[in-house]
Amino acid sequence: MRTITALLAERDVELAATFGASEDVAKAVGDPLLIVREMGIEAQMQEAGLTYTPKWSFTVANVPKIIHIGMRAAGSKATLAEVQDLAFDHGLLEAREVASEYLAALVTPESAAAGSGNADGKK
Repeated sequence: MRTITALLAERDVELAATFGASEDVAKAVGDPLLIVREMGIEAQMQEAGLTYTPKWSFTVANVPKIIHIGMRAAGSKATLAEVQDLAFDHGLLEAREVASEYLAALVTPESAAAGSGNADGKK
């Protein structure tokens, strides 16, 4: 099982990238493949100085859900409410980065993900 470790509100949290977690993300907030594709297109358009309205966007509600799914897949017993508090305490923009890295881990092969590091920059 692939995992990433992220710093969230001064607490290390582990998120597991599993097929089941991918399905849970798809049911809760949207298909991870679509989300990551939209993130990539948006980044490319921003680099080119073009405006792009993605088909999917991060929200205050879906960032903690994504992180919670990853934590639960790694065996955490934290509730969604606890993760929402952690995400808010950490800063929602920073928590979005954790969710982004986790989504990328869900759709990236293990060999590619191995060199990417962790959400907090640790190896």
